[in-house]
Amino acid sequence: MRIEEFGELVRVYLAAAAITIPEETGLYRTAAEVREMVAAYCTDGGVFLERGDLVNAHASFTYGRGWFAAGCLIGLLVPARQPEPLPIFAETIPLHLHDHLCEKTGRYARMLGEAQDAVECAPDRESPMDETARAIWQNARVARERGREWQESGARINALGWFSYGYGFLDAGIRAGLLRITEKRHLFTV
Repeated sequence: MRIEEFGELVRVYLAAAAITIPEETGLYRTAAEVREMVAAYCTDGGVFLERGDLVNAHASFTYGRGWFAAGCLIGLLVPARQPEPLPIFAETIPLHLHDHLCEKTGRYARMLGEAQDAVECAPDRESPMDETARAIWQNARVARERGREWQESGARINALGWFSYGYGFLDAGIRAGLLRITEKRHLFTV
């Protein structure tokens, strides 16, 4: 899949998703914030695309997609259809962006690892939300593993996508109150 197509797919998912939580609740405000973050990163991705920066466009779209998937998993967003897993990106990155792609992929790999080590599940183990918090953390872990696999194979654009996606899961989990930052707050969008 091409990066531009993926960005449009995320926009379509978001436009069709509903918030079915009563508006006067904290959960609604959290759902609205998740929706806002997905929309903001889709917008950012579009701006980067217009500028020819496929690397940052890709990171923005996949990060937003992580927020979206986390919002659906938590139950804050109700998708019109179940989102598909991240696709394989077959985009050819222009040569002048290769150094940027290498740097950003390496940085996001390190940051996602540090971020995962800097959070813990917030709900009490007996709380029904503990399972959801663990699922958020687990999705970020799986994304990190997939990113590493792609990185080792040399497919950095796919690696960057998975690292960004995993980061979106963590940040959404924190904003939803399911994960607690134990150190390195600067790593998170809070």
